[in-house]
Amino acid sequence: MMRRRIHPGLIIASVVVGLIIVILVGAKIKSLVEAFRENRDNKSEQQVLQAQGVKLTYSKSWYQNKASELFRAMDSIWYDPSTWGTDEDRIMRIFGALKNNLDFIELESAFGVKDGYDMDAWLRGDLSTYYLDQINKMMTNRGITKRV
Repeated sequence: MMRRRIHPGLIIASVVVGLIIVILVGAKIKSLVEAFRENRDNKSEQQVLQAQGVKLTYSKSWYQNKASELFRAMDSIWYDPSTWGTDEDRIMRIFGALKNNLDFIELESAFGVKDGYDMDAWLRGDLSTYYLDQINKMMTNRGITKRV
């Protein structure tokens, strides 16, 4: 009985594909772990701010609605095929409505993790440094220390 030889190129291709899969899965797991840690840190910060008398500006449902709106502004092609790309104006309006650190944390918490990425990762992936700087300047002008 003759054994069939496997072509060396096929072995190399299989190893490369396997490595790529391992790297992608590892990156996804790392992203989820970081989002979990950030959420835990935000909960502690939320408690400190509330103890200092800082209150949410809006209802919990407002943050849920704005988090969904924020996601649609960055992932708009799936929600409205007539649009293409990021709706920077909508994102700026959402962040323009925040009044304090607790508002920022609540929006970030309401956003959660979408497709393996938290709000910060989505914003950094979709916005140019110009818009990131504009959001951060807006936050600074309102006394909000949180940054994107």
